[in-house]
Amino acid sequence: MHAPRRILTSVALIGALSISAIGCSSSSSKGGTNGDFCTKLRKYQADKSLNSQTSSGDYTKAAAAFDDLAASAPSEIKAEVTLFQTYLHNVVAAGTDSAKLAKLQTPAESAKLTAASTKLTDYSKNTCKIKAST
Repeated sequence: MHAPRRILTSVALIGALSISAIGCSSSSSKGGTNGDFCTKLRKYQADKSLNSQTSSGDYTKAAAAFDDLAASAPSEIKAEVTLFQTYLHNVVAAGTDSAKLAKLQTPAESAKLTAASTKLTDYSKNTCKIKAST
């Protein structure tokens, strides 16, 4: 695997952490979700094929998941979901072209994606009541 692809895999997995890539588990002991978005998030979190495709470098399904999530993202996290949606579509469009993939992996882009990932993680834990598995 080329270095840009490894970096993109890591960043995409960070972005997908609210879905299935980090192995989250739903917590039903605390009520309260934010409707359709949290329901969709739980659906993707349970989708084992999403994790395996992303791990193998296929981001098509992850991009489609973010398309679906963006359609119901609440205003508090709409920008972050849209950022990952756009980024994943750019990764899919770049395919295996190392030069195109390298252009997607700038320090500024990494910083934006990391900040968005943190906000999405907090939202999924605090609002959707999805927590990281222990």
